[in-house]
Amino acid sequence: MPAHALDIGLVSVLAVCVITDVRRGRIPNAITYPAMAFGLTVAASGPLGFRAAVEGLMAGAAVMYVGFALGAIGAGNIKLMAAVGALKGPSFVVTALFCSVLLGGVWAGLVLVCSGQARGVLSDVAKVFSRANPQSEIIPPRGGALPFSLAIGVGTVTTLMLEWRLDL
Repeated sequence: MPAHALDIGLVSVLAVCVITDVRRGRIPNAITYPAMAFGLTVAASGPLGFRAAVEGLMAGAAVMYVGFALGAIGAGNIKLMAAVGALKGPSFVVTALFCSVLLGGVWAGLVLVCSGQARGVLSDVAKVFSRANPQSEIIPPRGGALPFSLAIGVGTVTTLMLEWRLDL
């Protein structure tokens, strides 16, 4: 399978997952699991190789699991990034993760500033770091939930464009 055909498939998976997450607040397993399986299957006979596809899947899932364990993201985001890793390999997924987290952080910051909640969040952060036991009081979240799949989509497409531009 030509590399760009795989990339078009990846962008299609991302688009469906982002649209569904924005509309319904869920990333469908019916899309992420087949994308992971397809990535592993194609990798077995392609230039990426099965081992790199498994490493990419595991890298994408492991890093995203940290955010899930902290309650910052949903499980669908883990599976989506695991699919990206299975389709593109470990070095690609690490770059895509970096871009996604960077974009997600900027987006969250803009939402907090535009909603007038930035000062409150900074005050909460200062309170947590000024205590001897930061776990002693739970600070409620501010700003509402943002569909992180959108940051994953934009970060992954940005990484694809960099890959095409730099011919990695």
